[in-house]
Amino acid sequence: MTIAALLADYRSGQRTPAQMISEWLSRGAADVYANAWIHRADAASLLRRLQALEEQARSAPDLGRLPLFGVPFAVKDNIDVAGMPTTAACPAFSYVPKRSARVVEKLEAAGAIVLGKTNLDQFATGLVGTRSPYGPVSNSFRPEYISGGSSSGSAVVVARGEAAFALGTDTAGSGRVRVVSGEGHAIEVEVWSLPASAFGSFVAGIPSPLGIGRIELEDGESVQGFVCESWALTEAQEVSQFGGWRAYIASLKAP
Repeated sequence: MTIAALLADYRSGQRTPAQMISEWLSRGAADVYANAWIHRADAASLLRRLQALEEQARSAPDLGRLPLFGVPFAVKDNIDVAGMPTTAACPAFSYVPKRSARVVEKLEAAGAIVLGKTNLDQFATGLVGTRSPYGPVSNSFRPEYISGGSSSGSAVVVARGEAAFALGTDTAGSGRVRVVSGEGHAIEVEVWSLPASAFGSFVAGIPSPLGIGRIELEDGESVQGFVCESWALTEAQEVSQFGGWRAYIASLKAP
């Protein structure tokens, strides 16, 4: 599934957004790749979205104002979508935002349809796609392999044709690791200043021992950075020997 192919089908009448959504709903969530999703939009909410789009289309038949008309996409579950829970793969911090992140608002304004929220390594601190209480995300080509992460769910639903594109984040290699594993292409955007509303309001409220900034450990030592739940470190690989994340990612490409 590609954006260009979908839009071409819509223009020719070979397919409609309603048919696309019906096909997606019929696939269900009871297969080996179910863990790619944390939250799937229900049929009723998708129907309301389709009706709103059709009304917009009637008022602008050329669809020039809706360049992504009817294009389904997924959102990594550390980015807010109004009315859908944001968990960052940590159920204890789940909340339902009243407003979507700006990037989601702009995509919906262009006519795209949010299918749901995708799985990730908890708080986006991982490279394997398995460190989530919602379960590991399997590789889209060989389910017995890991998917890579942290944007595991977003990459897999696109690779499997469930969404035309998906939003992810790159803490230390999400997009790059996903591409190394052969599951699609990533566009990485460097952001210098990011308001909490554009990422997830959970960030500002994370208490010790989770947090961003200076964190005091049990032994009194103070460290800088982001600390995830202790269970997520089980069997984690020490990568400092590689001289940094970039070198570690490069090592994944080595034969």
